[in-house]
Amino acid sequence: MPQTCTVCTHADAKKINKQLLDKVPYEALSKAYGVTTAALHRHKQHIPAQLVRAQEAREIASADVLMGRVADLNTKAEDVYKRALKADNLNAAIAAVRELRGITELYAKITGELSTVNNIIIAPEWVSLRSALLMALEPYHEARKAVLKAVGKLGA
Repeated sequence: MPQTCTVCTHADAKKINKQLLDKVPYEALSKAYGVTTAALHRHKQHIPAQLVRAQEAREIASADVLMGRVADLNTKAEDVYKRALKADNLNAAIAAVRELRGITELYAKITGELSTVNNIIIAPEWVSLRSALLMALEPYHEARKAVLKAVGKLGA
């Protein structure tokens, strides 16, 4: 005989559903409502489809608002750029171009067209640290060779 879902029959099922859709951590919900995290995992598939669609619609609307703000910033920065060029104010034009670049980067990150990857190998801090390590290991030839070999495997 199938087991009854303890979350579906919970007095606060509607609140739990909303918080699950809002991505509240299972552990927090478990403590707040006295249900197990396993029950919450199982229950997620019981959430009415209408609630899921409503949540998705809210997320899309929120994303649309954000994209609208980015588009508005872009329009303003373009306007500043055009006015700066007309006034022959190259410093202001360059500043507007920088803002446009930043807005374009933000747009690309939001849409997933650009991912931020930190490349430690080219970071100035890494280059300095690597140099300091190698200098410190200069008297210890075997240790220095081992470090160079290990770092070489990382692509440095």
